[in-house]
Amino acid sequence: MNKVRNQREVLRNWLEVVRKEDSATILWSAGYPDTYGIFEGLLAIGQQRVDKDWESLNVGDNRLRIVSLSYDVKNEIEPSLRSNNPDVFHRPIIELITPNHWEMLLRNGEIVDTEKDLTTVTSLSLGANHSLDHSVNLVEHWDGTVRLTMNLAEETDTQCTEVEKVNSLHNQASTIAGCEEHIQWKAKVSKSQYYETIAWIKSKIISGDFYEMNYCVSFEASAEIDPYWVFEVMTQVSAAPMMTFMKRGNYYLMSSSMERYLRSDGTWLLSQPIKGTMRNTSGNNAERLQSLADALYQSEKDKAENVMIVDLVRNDLSRICLPDSVKVRELCGIYAFPHVLQMISTVIGKKKSGIRFSDVIKATFPMGSMTGAPKIAVMEACEQVENFKRGLYSGSIGWICGDCFDLNVVIRTLQFDQSLHYLQYAVGGAITMDSIADEEYQECLAKAEAVLKTLSAAGYSISNL
Repeated sequence: MNKVRNQREVLRNWLEVVRKEDSATILWSAGYPDTYGIFEGLLAIGQQRVDKDWESLNVGDNRLRIVSLSYDVKNEIEPSLRSNNPDVFHRPIIELITPNHWEMLLRNGEIVDTEKDLTTVTSLSLGANHSLDHSVNLVEHWDGTVRLTMNLAEETDTQCTEVEKVNSLHNQASTIAGCEEHIQWKAKVSKSQYYETIAWIKSKIISGDFYEMNYCVSFEASAEIDPYWVFEVMTQVSAAPMMTFMKRGNYYLMSSSMERYLRSDGTWLLSQPIKGTMRNTSGNNAERLQSLADALYQSEKDKAENVMIVDLVRNDLSRICLPDSVKVRELCGIYAFPHVLQMISTVIGKKKSGIRFSDVIKATFPMGSMTGAPKIAVMEACEQVENFKRGLYSGSIGWICGDCFDLNVVIRTLQFDQSLHYLQYAVGGAITMDSIADEEYQECLAKAEAVLKTLSAAGYSISNL
């Protein structure tokens, strides 16, 4: 209990500091156990230095920097690709910020800051309890255990249902300015248009253009919100291990991502692609949760999607890793989050000598879970059917220090421009030959549910989609 309360106290203090800053980033684990993460949270404020070019990715000193990569980095990697859809937020394609000040909340409760040497912290091995020797058979199949649980009872002084938690937060929101705001969401793609697009994608699969495509749709609203309060609520209602709060002037990003793009301890690379989603309707019922996990694992469609992306990640890593070092650590593991269950795999590889950070990005970006396969063909197709610029959505945010880094996948994300009063979020799903349009549409709504519940719990009235 004390650990949870201390985490929340730290986060609230950090958010109050960020209110006074023009540029700041918070990376937050929401208390989830994470074998490969090194901290509970990271605060970076100010801009001692800002870099926006490829070569800046390769600065190899021990300064801690915040990295953000827009989805449109793909255009820099593959010259044949374009992004002509409307861009509302105009974020840099590449941004590396050396902060004026940073603080890191370690898992033991200790806070380290700008004055400390990060070398021993950031170079922690990828999994203290796991050998990553590539000669060991690393494949782990799902053993029937749900890897992460919601742990709602640990987050409150008394056990409560999710509805009670939302209502409690909603009552707190009565003191937050602007929470009488009504948010009227508008889908940029109608349900009938969505169905038509799924049919078009499947026709392209039949013709052999590609075999899996991650199709994304956007929802938008004209609204005024308190992003600091929304993110605090998000950490309780829609907690995830790789959450992000970003502020750049009038631009805000609030993400409850649970997906890791890449982690490196300087020697090994690790990726954890997600493919396979099921709505979590278990509440606090452990038996119901286990039943849902079993059903997701037994879904041949979801496993096929996951294995396709695992093969793509293995292929990407093989370009920059030693021969025979690329291995699947976990295949189709089932993880539970407050609103969804996810199928997650883990792939590792040992970097070749002389491989730079920019080489790693060029070989692996964008992450296969947000594109499909083969990558170039599906990214070209996405530009034909999607009617918004993904920007940071489908991109990545994280930290780098020397040769060590940890980067998320930007999903389950609200983006907000305060000067334009513009609020947006996007969702997507993998479309294969076995996809059923209505089921894919319902999966998109299940992914959007976390965002809607966050805003509702924060005190905003929401029009259902």
